[in-house]
This record gives sequence, C-alpha cells and structure tokens, in this order.
Amino acid sequence: MAAYATEAPLTTPLTYLSLFGLGALIMRSAGCTINDMADRDFDNPFLVSRFARVGGKPSLDLSLTSPSGLAFNWGALLGWSAVAGSANWEVVLPLYAGGICWTLVYDTIYAHQDKDDDVKVGVRSTALLFGDHTRTILSAFSASSISLFTYAGLMNGQGLPFCTGVGLAGVQLARILYKTDFNSRPSCWQGFKDCGRAGAFIWAGALADYGLLLGGVQLPTLWPITHGIILGNEAVILSALWSLDSFTLFQL
Repeated sequence: MAAYATEAPLTTPLTYLSLFGLGALIMRSAGCTINDMADRDFDNPFLVSRFARVGGKPSLDLSLTSPSGLAFNWGALLGWSAVAGSANWEVVLPLYAGGICWTLVYDTIYAHQDKDDDVKVGVRSTALLFGDHTRTILSAFSASSISLFTYAGLMNGQGLPFCTGVGLAGVQLARILYKTDFNSRPSCWQGFKDCGRAGAFIWAGALADYGLLLGGVQLPTLWPITHGIILGNEAVILSALWSLDSFTLFQL
C-alpha cells in the first residue's frame, strides 16, 4: 500500500518484501523456540516439537496476556515508514489496528484446540476468556478488522481491486465463524488455516492495485466520492462500516 501511495518502482516493494519476509521468519522461529522452552514440562517428550505440528504457531496461546497481536502487526507501521520515508498515520493506524483485530480472531480460534489442556496447566487464553461467547465476540473483531482495513484503503486512495479483496476477506471470515465448531480440534485447525486466506484476499487486492498503477491502467475508485466526507467525518464513516459489517456477520 505504501508503494502504491508513493508510486514506487517495482524494485522497492520487492526489496522490502524480501527483508521483512526474512525478518518475520526469524522472529516467528525464535518465538516458537522460546515457546517450546517455556512449555517443555507440559509437552509429551515423545512428541515432535510443536513448531513442526502447527507450522510456526505457538502452541500455548497467550494472545490476551502477551502482545502477540501488537508484535505481529508491527510491520504495518515499520514497513510503510521504510518504503515511504515517514508514516501516514491516517492509513497505518487503522491498518495496524485492523491487523490486531484479525490476529485476535485467528489466535482465539487456534487457542480453542488447546483449551482443555490450558485448564489443566493453568494457562490463560482468549478461548477460555470468551468461552461460549466466542462466536459473537470474534464476529465483532472481524467486523472491526474489515472496517478498519476498508477505512485504511479509502484513506490511501486504493481502487476497486483492493475494495474487492477486503470484501472477499469479510465473506471468508463470516464463513469461518459460521462453520467452525469451537469444541472440535479439526474444525478449529481448519478455521485457523482459512483465516490466512482472508489475508491473502486483501494482499491480492493491494497487489492488483499496484500492478495496475505500474501498467498505467486507471479503474474507478471510491476515493473521489468519499474523500471530502471522510476528512470531515472519520468517526461517522467508520461507525457506518462497523454497523454494516456487524449486521452482515451476526445475521449468519
């Protein structure tokens, strides 16, 4: 999105994608290793490291008591600043906040796999905190995430591809929350994996916008229509998006 806003050449996002991709791999690997060290007394010694089992996701979810959402989405702030030279807070803050809400959704779905073990060993997690209200609470977080991503896109002047990607992500999250059985480990694991596809839709939309920009193709955008309204009524627009998404999700 920063490359799109600054009309940066293709080499710029490719360079930073490589750097941040490597950094994310190292960070996640280190985090999972530390996690395995912390819960080594609880793990079956004959089992392979949980790092392999969950593909890099910590096995004891601490999304409520540790700043995982804050850390995992820090790239929204750092990446933009690296590409653009400074942060456009009107874009990066809602983007960052939306990522945190999205993290809480997939973290909590994942945590439901281990909630029985968490009770036994005294580990706190959002799965235990939300309990029977998980579907309702995660619907609110999903609505917040989609609303914030939409707002960030509008403030960045994104085109229809990005808006389409965010819309598909919203449908994907709604489908996940509708289908997931939070008392079934296989169902939670599938829901956790499917959350990644929601992010892929947004990524694809942003990539399509940038590709069209490089190709000199201009598509209709919501930006000229909403620009003046948003600048004077940010809270109203965000509230309207929240209400629309919440209504759609809760109807399911």
